[in-house]
Amino acid sequence: MKLLCRGWKFCVGNKVTKTLDLKTDIEHGMYHIKELNKERKSIKWELLYDDVKIKAQNLLYQVSHKRISNLSKSEIDAMRKLENDKTIVLLKADKGNAIVIMNKKDYYSKVIDMLDEPKKFSSSLVDDTLAEENKINNRLKQLKEKKIDQKTYDRIFVSGCTISYLY
Repeated sequence: MKLLCRGWKFCVGNKVTKTLDLKTDIEHGMYHIKELNKERKSIKWELLYDDVKIKAQNLLYQVSHKRISNLSKSEIDAMRKLENDKTIVLLKADKGNAIVIMNKKDYYSKVIDMLDEPKKFSSSLVDDTLAEENKINNRLKQLKEKKIDQKTYDRIFVSGCTISYLY
């Protein structure tokens, strides 16, 4: 359940790809340590430098060749079980970042029922949303000249419309 609560936008894991940034940060930190040590002379610089260099190289090798996971082993196992379960469908909820799990047969039945309603969906071979968008915006320009102010025009101006697709 904890895995599903994270939602669709949760980043499962990735690789550190900006190793140069990490190297630069390490070098910058080492420079400041060296400058502080010049005043105090409290540490043996060469030993510290060699130790940090070896540890940094090992870390950089590990992070550039290995994925960094922010999931526990049990969450990874649960995610694999969900991926491999062919009897369910994982869906994004209509609102929010929630994940919905449905029985695949129920899902297909629901989709077919929705597609059979002619008031909700119709088949189209041509995407005419841009033409419709232009018609609406041309009418809005006419209204702006005589009837509505700029603020209202900006608020109801139409852009970025897309037709829905079912794959």
